[in-house]
Amino acid sequence: MEITVLSDGVARVPVTEAFVLNVKPDEVKAALGDAFMDRDVFIGPYNPIVINTGSRLIVVDMGTGEANYKATDGVAGQLLVNMAAAGIDPKAIDTVLISQPRRPHQRAAARRQFADLSQRRGAGAGARAQILDG
Repeated sequence: MEITVLSDGVARVPVTEAFVLNVKPDEVKAALGDAFMDRDVFIGPYNPIVINTGSRLIVVDMGTGEANYKATDGVAGQLLVNMAAAGIDPKAIDTVLISQPRRPHQRAAARRQFADLSQRRGAGAGARAQILDG
């Protein structure tokens, strides 16, 4: 088994009233400062994982997508670029595991990110192609 942790980049989220709903921004900023982090902008890394079992190639979480790569000038949405750099072919992925299914559009996003995943279902090795989100 081989496990590869890849960077999809970072999310930069301003610390506002809406950032943490049940805590005042000043408390959030103090906690960030105590952790030696920027007090005004939360910078959250996003690191999808690729697991090669020898018979399956699984991606755990799917990155934020190529549109986000373009929108952030490459700050986020780096998964496909970094998969290529690691020698991993996105077309070889046969399972996408979504660890935190928070949004109803994530299944569709997984299909866009790994465009041919649903088309490979039922054909050769791709017969096991699936998206697991529950």
